[in-house]
Amino acid sequence: MLAELASMMESRNILEEDCPLSGGDVCLFGSGPRAVNTRDWLRGRGVGVAAYLDNDVWRQDELLDGVPILAPNKVAALESRPIIVCCAGEHKIVIGQQLAMLGVRDAYFLEDPAQDRRPPKELRWDRLEAFCADLADEESRQSLAGVARSVQSGQGGYARMSPYLQYKHPVVKARSGDVVFYAGGFDGTPAMALTRATGFTCTVHCFEPQGDLFGRMVENSRRIPPASFVPVNKGLYAETTTLRFNEEGYDNGSASVAVDGAVSIEVVGVDDYVRERGLERVDMISLDVEGSELEVLRGARKSIEHFAPKLQLSLYHRPSHLWEVYEAVKALRDDYRFYVGHHTQHFNETMLYAIRAE
Repeated sequence: MLAELASMMESRNILEEDCPLSGGDVCLFGSGPRAVNTRDWLRGRGVGVAAYLDNDVWRQDELLDGVPILAPNKVAALESRPIIVCCAGEHKIVIGQQLAMLGVRDAYFLEDPAQDRRPPKELRWDRLEAFCADLADEESRQSLAGVARSVQSGQGGYARMSPYLQYKHPVVKARSGDVVFYAGGFDGTPAMALTRATGFTCTVHCFEPQGDLFGRMVENSRRIPPASFVPVNKGLYAETTTLRFNEEGYDNGSASVAVDGAVSIEVVGVDDYVRERGLERVDMISLDVEGSELEVLRGARKSIEHFAPKLQLSLYHRPSHLWEVYEAVKALRDDYRFYVGHHTQHFNETMLYAIRAE
């Protein structure tokens, strides 16, 4: 089933040397210089621009060379014309998510080959098929199929962005009164969004081992009620110990464990932390720990078996995590419902969401 779904996927990322469009009209998301350059390039392929979309309220309802600039919420008026997102950098992710939430699941993204190509990887389709068969909805199966196609082919853009924000799955999300563990805390912004979404009525224990980032987290957390946020200057891992991290990516929170790493960090196991703090419950665990997800799950065995917390787990750091993270959770408890979400137009930010079945 999964392999068949993956074979039917079409990449929505456009490279100038490999554009699938010719003839007809499109709409461009963006109305700045990059959009003008894209318009001129498309004209050379016989493709016209029927409208521009832009989040800048000062540009909306104006004309660009006689073509209207519209607010994104007017996307329904575009008569199903293809939409090309042609803005720069990280704005594409935000816009892609915005379009997905507006019901546009097949937008194109104008991409740089350096961002859109990786070495192809071999996948264990037998194990992926078992994972797919255990997913709770078609949205999740489509997400897994698209991500698998991208990883196998080394070409991004096969997975559609999910119509909900990362960490805010419609079913698997923080709720009022929850005790949440969030690891990979960075400066605290994503974790604080979790408690903000509950009106600051859940408590997030946020783990970040890097000193400067932890300092920024503490400073940022002063803006929210202190009872809703507990900064922890450690990483999560299989046990309480000291690890070596590679220096590359250390300053931006993307470093990973390396035996000969130049930086040492303190880590703690989930079960150890629960015992040390005397916590009586853990309601959700969210992990984006640069490839150490399986190790953290090993250190959370007792907590998962006893509390059955909701789980939000990154799947994208290693190709094998596409099936191994699911299998690790399944081995701990067999009563979870599983979902998969994808939250960029590239290879990153694929998530496993799990909740105990009622």
